[in-house]
Amino acid sequence: IKPSLEQGNHVVCDRFVESSFAYQVRGSVRPDLEKTFHVVDDITDGAKPDLYIVLDLDPKVANNRVAERKEFNRFDLLGEDYHGRVRRGILEYVSDKTHVIVDASLNKEQVAEKVLREIKTCLLQ
Repeated sequence: IKPSLEQGNHVVCDRFVESSFAYQVRGSVRPDLEKTFHVVDDITDGAKPDLYIVLDLDPKVANNRVAERKEFNRFDLLGEDYHGRVRRGILEYVSDKTHVIVDASLNKEQVAEKVLREIKTCLLQ
């Protein structure tokens, strides 16, 4: 990420440190890791997102979508309580950062349109 930023490129990531915070600290109920997480977060050496785009989806809806695809990974099997904690963790993490929340219960085309609009808006600032 950093070399690309230093070259003046824009970088889009599908996950950043908020995922680690949400999954490891909040989802796994490991408050003992919170201090360590913040130390690691501080050493990203200036590679901080200008904008967080959160694709927000109720865990019940997410579970229904997972069930429809009939392919599961280990996170899919952790249940709604776990995914509710992860969701709250992500929202907590971005709460004091520049972020946009996109309703991911919309269809793929609508979600993609909203995400692209937010990226374009951010790039034009």
